[in-house]
Formats: sequence, structure tokens, C-alpha cells
Amino acid sequence: KYGAQRSAAALSTLDLLRPMTTTDRSVQLLDLYFDSKAQLLQGLLTQLNASEDSDTSEEVLSKIVLILQYDIILHPYQIFVLRNFPSPTDSLSKPETILQSLPIFPASVVQSKASKFLSAHLPLIRTKVKSVLMDIAGTTAA
Repeated sequence: KYGAQRSAAALSTLDLLRPMTTTDRSVQLLDLYFDSKAQLLQGLLTQLNASEDSDTSEEVLSKIVLILQYDIILHPYQIFVLRNFPSPTDSLSKPETILQSLPIFPASVVQSKASKFLSAHLPLIRTKVKSVLMDIAGTTAA
């Protein structure tokens, strides 16, 4: 529910602890964000390959879909473009506080990064999912 807040807080912390030396902090932070999501997806795809039962595969597939839906499409829009996201009312880190430390992110750059991420990863995800579904179907048919 508050994944965008956690991601924004993590980026803000990274930005404060590791000041960027180049002039384009926004691009570097976007790269960090999408690189971390790519690593997360790679780990899940590895789990998907290693899973031997349909329940585990289904759970991993659900996580992949949620990452694509929220972490790649919705949260970047909320964090980088809208600069507003849900947070718990009792949280010490409010969106305004977190966003004060982050640079302005051009919407076109955010859109481009998300599009490139999806075009790079969706074919691989499709291939892996198709393979797993075929294995499940073969197991069920046998």
C-alpha cells in the first residue's frame, strides 16, 4: 500500500548519503530505481525457473505482475511526475519531506525510462512465463 513512499524514501536517502557528482542527479536516481527493479525481476525469474510446483510458480508470477503494475508503471508516475503518493498518517516521513530532497524529474525522461525498461524486460518475462506455463500444462496433461 505504501510502496511508493518506501521507494521514494530509499531514493532520497541514497541521494543524501551519496551525493551525485554529475549535474544530472535526476537521471542517475532514475537509473538506480529502474536498475534495482531489474535486479528484483531477475531474481524472481530465477526463482520461477527453479520452482517445481504450480503453487510456487503462481506465487512468483503474481509478484512479477505486481512489480510491473506498481513498481514500473504506477509508482514512478506518483514519485517522479506527480510528486505525490500515499503514506500512513502516523509516518514520520511525509511525501513533502521526502520529495524536498529529490530533484525535479522531467516527465518525458521518466516515461522514456519506463518504456525502455518494459521493452527490455517484457520479452524475457514472456518467454519465461510461457515456458513455465507449458511445463505446468504438460505436468497436468500427463
